[in-house]
Amino acid sequence: MPPSPFPIVLNYFGGTNSSVELDAYMRDMAAAHVSVIMEVPRHWLMPQLMADNITALARTLAPHANLFAWYLADEPDTARAAIPVATLLAARQALVAGARSVGRPPMATAVALC
Repeated sequence: MPPSPFPIVLNYFGGTNSSVELDAYMRDMAAAHVSVIMEVPRHWLMPQLMADNITALARTLAPHANLFAWYLADEPDTARAAIPVATLLAARQALVAGARSVGRPPMATAVALC
């Protein structure tokens, strides 16, 4: 992904970002007047749901007013199985729980089913 027009890029493919890195990313995006739709890493959804990680992510990001929505993507291919709808719904529940734990009401969740 080229940096333009945003010089601020979160290292999505580099593994798990720390809460400090996520917080800094959200602050930098807010300073640039950019709202964020944050994708939950696919490897937290399959092959096994990592609800604790998802709740912690929501707890870290929910206090940021520029967090606009969550994104859950089911992108199966010949090497990956489809994510069951029940897993996507459970991930949504984990996001809601994390946001509520810091006093933020649930926000929109977009799901792309391929």
